[in-house]
Amino acid sequence: MSNMMKALVKAKAEPGIWMEEVPVPEIGPNDVLIKIKKTAICG
Repeated sequence: MSNMMKALVKAKAEPGIWMEEVPVPEIGPNDVLIKIKKTAICG
């Protein structure tokens, strides 16, 4: 698995979100990491 992933980020106090490459988070012993193949944003 790659050590980077795409994420939608709300980084500024203005309208909009931005897609950025971010590091894959470290998961702990009681965590799961889910890969989402498709999603949608409404509104």
